[in-house]
Amino acid sequence: MSPERRYMSRAEQVRARRLHEMDQRVTTATDIVKRPAEYQPAIQSRTGDTMLPIIQKPRQRTRRRIFFRSANGKEFRLPSIPIFNPGWRVVSASIFIVSAFLIYTFLSSPFFNVSKVSLRGGDRITNEEMESILAVTGKNVLTLSPNSLENIVKNTYPVVEKANVSIGFPATVSVRITERVPVLIWEQDSDLRWISADGVAFEPKGEAEGLTTIFANGNPPSGGYNLSLVRQESSKPLASLLVPSSLAPSLQVEEAPTPKFIDPNLIPAIQGMANQAPAGVSLIYDPTYGIGWADPNGWEVYFGLTPAEMSEKLAAYAVVVEELSRRGIHPDLISMENIYAPYFRME
Repeated sequence: MSPERRYMSRAEQVRARRLHEMDQRVTTATDIVKRPAEYQPAIQSRTGDTMLPIIQKPRQRTRRRIFFRSANGKEFRLPSIPIFNPGWRVVSASIFIVSAFLIYTFLSSPFFNVSKVSLRGGDRITNEEMESILAVTGKNVLTLSPNSLENIVKNTYPVVEKANVSIGFPATVSVRITERVPVLIWEQDSDLRWISADGVAFEPKGEAEGLTTIFANGNPPSGGYNLSLVRQESSKPLASLLVPSSLAPSLQVEEAPTPKFIDPNLIPAIQGMANQAPAGVSLIYDPTYGIGWADPNGWEVYFGLTPAEMSEKLAAYAVVVEELSRRGIHPDLISMENIYAPYFRME
């Protein structure tokens, strides 16, 4: 060892090493400050015996530069405007606020309140009647259910076979209906009902031509829906509604099944019987004997309620009348209900 080299203790060695490291940090920081802004420091990641540089780009707020040119050709740089980049949370919150405002506006604005109801296709139902049973005047159009309104119309008026309700904006309600066509007149206890081809009874309204009239001594042959029930329901205002009219437009109203007043298969047979009856006579119905008429010869004849054999019964009746006339018998009633065992009854 050279005698000129001075011996340093361990503490002196530690202090010397720390001073050297501090000088290196100062030198490095000075170099970084002197370098341009585009310089990107490299951070090294030490994994084992190797070191990999990790490049991190400094965050920079992009600003839009705007230059203004004066009349003399000089350009002035205006203060920079930062570019706003909203995040998804801001966009979602904005959409929610706008949607809530629009919904509140639609529900509270009188611009969307219904002022009248437009009716099309109705010959026996007036526009005023339709407005009274739907009760949508003054209600917000967004709270109405077209399906419920259609069911209210069909439940209230048996004459309506089909109903279609369409709601338009800002506040229009259009009702298009198809009415049943009457083919029979059923008179019982001084009460009249029209019967459609599908066996549904409804209150007469307006005019109808070429209808076959039946005078009944009892309830119709359907058995499950008689004229007394029809009379009771027709005496009630809006009897077919399932909920109060003030609540009906905003609730779900189910369609009530339309009961059959008479078997639809019997109607063609009744019409055929009316065509073959003597001129000037009316058809009659009796719960015991069925449908027939008062013969001009002074008796009543009944053919039961079997439409499949009606033509055969009419042919057999002509033979029975001819035989009774040949024998000089004048009955009070002739029953052709059983085509194979007809009978007559004297007074």
